[in-house]
Amino acid sequence: MLKIRNSILLLILLLIAACAERNPNIPNLTDNEQPENTILTFLKWYHNNEDRLQKIEIIQGGLEDTTTFYSIDYTNTEKYLTELSNSNCVSKQFISDFRDFFKQSDIYLKENPQKDGPVYGFEGDLIMKSQEYMEVWDYLDNMKTLKRNINRNKAIIKVSFGKYYRPTYNLTKYSNHWLIDSIYNVYSDN
Repeated sequence: MLKIRNSILLLILLLIAACAERNPNIPNLTDNEQPENTILTFLKWYHNNEDRLQKIEIIQGGLEDTTTFYSIDYTNTEKYLTELSNSNCVSKQFISDFRDFFKQSDIYLKENPQKDGPVYGFEGDLIMKSQEYMEVWDYLDNMKTLKRNINRNKAIIKVSFGKYYRPTYNLTKYSNHWLIDSIYNVYSDN
């Protein structure tokens, strides 16, 4: 009788393990893991895909073709947003806010035609929210949490990479996975 019970218990455990296999496209974050893991997973993903993402031409016109004003290329913005979604680290809210940013940028460019110079709102990296962020890649595995506020399924996490880059991430937990809703960065001198 004891052998049968142990065999059944072993079988149940094996079935649970087999059913617990995860979609390989979703970061392996369990409910017990922290929102900082999503931040780090996203930044590693972004670092590995940064060059490819920056080749997606979101802005048309201007500079080389100084006969036309800058405008937003909506086909390419959707490609860009799809790529960000494929990281499996950002929420629908993050994507929606980016889509709104592109629309507002296009309205601004139509109201304030521009042919050269940096495009307003695109002066820095769109994800890193800065021009000066390269030290992040040197300190990626040494991320420090400066502030942490978690309330149920919402989190606000301020982290540090090196001396100056200190972004704040707003995250929401969806089905036991933390996803980034927004990223803010204020350049720090100290």
